[in-house]
Amino acid sequence: MTDRIPRYAVLDSNSLARWPGPMPASVLDRPELVFTERARQGITLILRALNLRAGEHILLPAYHCTSMVTPVLQAGARVSFFRVLADGTADLDDMYRRLQARPRAVLVSHYFGFPQPMDQIVPLTKQAGTVLVEDCAHALFGSIETGALGSFGDYAIASPWKFLPVRLGGCVARNNTALPAIPKPPWGGIRGELRDLLNTLERSTEHDRLAKLRPLLAPLHYRSRRRLYRASMAGPGRPPTGPEELSGGETAPLRLSYAATWIIRHTNRFRVGAQRRAHYLRLARAWSDLPGAHALYPDLPANTIPQVFPLVTEKPAELAGALAAAGIPVIRFGGERWSGTPPRTCRHAERLSASVLQFPCHQSLQSPELERLMQTVRSALGAAARPRPDKAPGHEAHDHARKDKLARTAPTR
Repeated sequence: MTDRIPRYAVLDSNSLARWPGPMPASVLDRPELVFTERARQGITLILRALNLRAGEHILLPAYHCTSMVTPVLQAGARVSFFRVLADGTADLDDMYRRLQARPRAVLVSHYFGFPQPMDQIVPLTKQAGTVLVEDCAHALFGSIETGALGSFGDYAIASPWKFLPVRLGGCVARNNTALPAIPKPPWGGIRGELRDLLNTLERSTEHDRLAKLRPLLAPLHYRSRRRLYRASMAGPGRPPTGPEELSGGETAPLRLSYAATWIIRHTNRFRVGAQRRAHYLRLARAWSDLPGAHALYPDLPANTIPQVFPLVTEKPAELAGALAAAGIPVIRFGGERWSGTPPRTCRHAERLSASVLQFPCHQSLQSPELERLMQTVRSALGAAARPRPDKAPGHEAHDHARKDKLARTAPTR
């Protein structure tokens, strides 16, 4: 039995059960939808469809992760950035100025499931003649008064794997039929199908869900690990064993497995939305008075389905290290921005990248796990807030910088 709290949703006996209630709006409802293994592959497919010309550039948010930048660079385009406000909302004045340079496309992200002001953004992009890519990697579900998230952009991308009990899962939608259709990626083959299904089931059993399958999966898990070990020992000269590799460790887009697609289509959305909202509100109440930390979004708007609970902390490196040692999952979107980001691009983006830690609030969390998460974070923050007399003057800043560097991890989209 594990004492680790699952970072993301895992397949359990309730995942596919029928739950009464209205289904939340979703990118999955878009009429033209192509499934990929990751959302970043959706960016690649959009850029292929647009057939970028030399010298064109793409406008991205200053608060970003490297997975948003890499597909653009691989397409041969340049990147520029628009600023965000203190809570991650797009700075519309700065976006308007940047759009005057006529970028080919602009990508707008709904951070952590909280919607951007799309009613104001859409007219800006139409006036500039710029393709709007709505990034729903953190917002698979949700809506605002004028429509569902994922329906406002000319194209939209999403990451079902961040919300639903699958190991892989991205998708890309075309909403503007006047623009080129999304090219369909190739199938990954029967080995990819079996590997994806096995990995999904293994993650469930590792967290004590579907425990009856553990004896059946153990031999397959052992053989899989042995193959990976032999491949690693073969060294860099070994023949490729997976999808076509691209620069920067990226892989060519592949169609999502049939098993993952089926799970995505049949997971009960009502449970997903209701449980995520309930867990978020419970965390917000429990963490309303934390020492040295506060919620980035204390309130949860109606029809918003959160991906995670983002917490602004004064000592992120120290807290992340203590929680990792205690088996508490910490997510760091934007913890490592693109190294080519110009200095002083956006002070708010820099602060968000440095100080915001994200914690799970997904539907698979059990009550004892949620309680342990709440108590452990509070205890770790209390310990971090206490003075440490054993430190000599000047050492604290050095240690903080060193721990912050170690705690940063590249996100996966």
